[in-house]
Amino acid sequence: MKCIRCPKCNKIIVGDKIDLTATRTPCPECGDVGSVRELWPRIDILSLTDDVDLSSLDDEQALPIKAILYVSVFDFLFEDFLSQLLLKMGMTPIMVEVCMESTDSFSDRLGLFRKITGQKFKDFEERKGFKEFGKKFRELKEQRNNFVHKTFSHNFSSLTEHFEIVERGMLPLFVALNNDFLATS
Repeated sequence: MKCIRCPKCNKIIVGDKIDLTATRTPCPECGDVGSVRELWPRIDILSLTDDVDLSSLDDEQALPIKAILYVSVFDFLFEDFLSQLLLKMGMTPIMVEVCMESTDSFSDRLGLFRKITGQKFKDFEERKGFKEFGKKFRELKEQRNNFVHKTFSHNFSSLTEHFEIVERGMLPLFVALNNDFLATS
């Protein structure tokens, strides 16, 4: 999935054949010509998964790493989204940093989302067609947390469907969040 964000309208444009890197190509949303578009998500987030080759590992070794990576990518994307939303509301970068540091747990950030948007994250997921994503991600996150913070044992092989749904739905979910809350028309 190829995603590029227009710096003028902040809309994330998705498509395999779309080439908005050419500054003469108008943004299909706002018509902007001349602005350099950004790769989305940021390269540092993409590199988390691109730099890891799990093909040489068996499931016993690969699945815990995959779970850690998927949950980490989600956390990075969610933090970035909330930070951008706070900036859009007029907070200074320092205020955003303090706010994000004081809401560092997943449940705190879900609460922050609700305070800012007036809706539950779960309701947004369901309304946008990501109901299965939310449920499967939460179960995967719970297993990952048990593995990392408590037991160091796992049964990630029972979560094959979870991995598939999270892998398929994560970026589209964040595109929907961005385009609904951060993009301007």
